Amino acid sequence: MKNSNNLRRIIIAIIIISLFLVSASSMSPKSPFKGLWRAIDLDGSNIQLVIAGGGQGIYQLTWTDDHWGICDGLPGIGRGIGYLDTANPNLLHTDIVVRCPSLHEEHEYLFDAIYFPATDQMEFQWVIWSRVRK
Repeated sequence: MKNSNNLRRIIIAIIIISLFLVSASSMSPKSPFKGLWRAIDLDGSNIQLVIAGGGQGIYQLTWTDDHWGICDGLPGIGRGIGYLDTANPNLLHTDIVVRCPSLHEEHEYLFDAIYFPATDQMEFQWVIWSRVRK
């Protein structure tokens, strides 16, 4: 009888801990920035942005463009880090280095990305981006 009471207490403790863990994980905010984003740049070129990570509010960004003005109109790639604004979960501060492989040049940029929940779009580098995949 004593063993069955201990077993019940253990089972109840496991259930309570499980409910707490599920509740805590569902309370943590989902990132509005993670995913694959695409847009048409102001110059008419195709641009794509992948935002990954998000642990501790830090993201990895990879930005491609088939016509970078700073690369003399040739393709380039931007890689960088994004930091979620602590006061506004819809604001991401980014630090990106754009590499122009054909010119052997690098350019550093600081941009903010603003997420619009109503449309699931964001404004980044003066362009409105649409999410392709989360």
